[in-house]
Amino acid sequence: MKKTLLILTVILGCVFILFSVLGRKGEYLAEKKFWKINKKFVEISRDPKAVPEASFEAILRDYEKFIKKFPHSKLVPLAYIYEGQVYLIKKDYDKSRIKFEEITKKYADKPGICVRAVSEISRTYALEEDWDNLLSTYQRIVRDYPLTGLGFQTPITIAQFYISRNKPLQAQNAFSEALTHYKKLIEESPDKPLVEFNALRAIAICHMAQKRWEEAVQIFGKVLLKFANSPYLNERNAVQIAKWINTISAAQLGNINLPVSIYQQFINENPNHPFRKTLEDFIRGFETLKQKNESPK
Repeated sequence: MKKTLLILTVILGCVFILFSVLGRKGEYLAEKKFWKINKKFVEISRDPKAVPEASFEAILRDYEKFIKKFPHSKLVPLAYIYEGQVYLIKKDYDKSRIKFEEITKKYADKPGICVRAVSEISRTYALEEDWDNLLSTYQRIVRDYPLTGLGFQTPITIAQFYISRNKPLQAQNAFSEALTHYKKLIEESPDKPLVEFNALRAIAICHMAQKRWEEAVQIFGKVLLKFANSPYLNERNAVQIAKWINTISAAQLGNINLPVSIYQQFINENPNHPFRKTLEDFIRGFETLKQKNESPK
């Protein structure tokens, strides 16, 4: 009996390995085919006006064949996205939107894919200079996909849209609405630290846009201190936050004591933190600057 069980275990292990290898091989073939199709896509996107209709139809057929041949590939959602983009670059915006809407229905349980499709819809309206529908699509992203990367970014994008249209009052209102939105996200997601991390950074950026400099620095400082030992505060994020703190404190507030106090508190609370040396360098730089400013002329 034990021998039989051992043989069955070995057979099952071999089957698992076989299917794993076949799966990897299938995905490799899919990637290779997808890359070839996308080379054609890049070519037609360079000068769409010079591309005959038959070439657009051919690449659309290529994507359809790819989807049928590799239905389980992780690249299938991207194939659907590229189909919509083919219509977009040939300026058939209505068909493009239809394709992207189909994606939101097909992948309704995958917000990352859906929000990309909706973002492409917003591109079609921007290209048509249909500002009402563009804003409506932005609002849809904020409403339906708030926790995606684009969802976090879009409230600020709305305010920037008004700035680009030379509508400062609407822009300020949009920033105020964005602040309310981000604070609500934090309140509604007490068990999701990544939501708070992203929302706090977005709040600080809103304060910067409103020239509420000290509030922006305080929020950035809060992010550093609260998420010191979080995986979200990687070196790139930490350096960027520190640069914002430094720039605002020195250039806008003329208060170099403020970043020094934040960094010193960080070091005191996290003496073995890998970011400690960088912060100590910043502190020394500010102290040198302070000495130069205080020295007699």
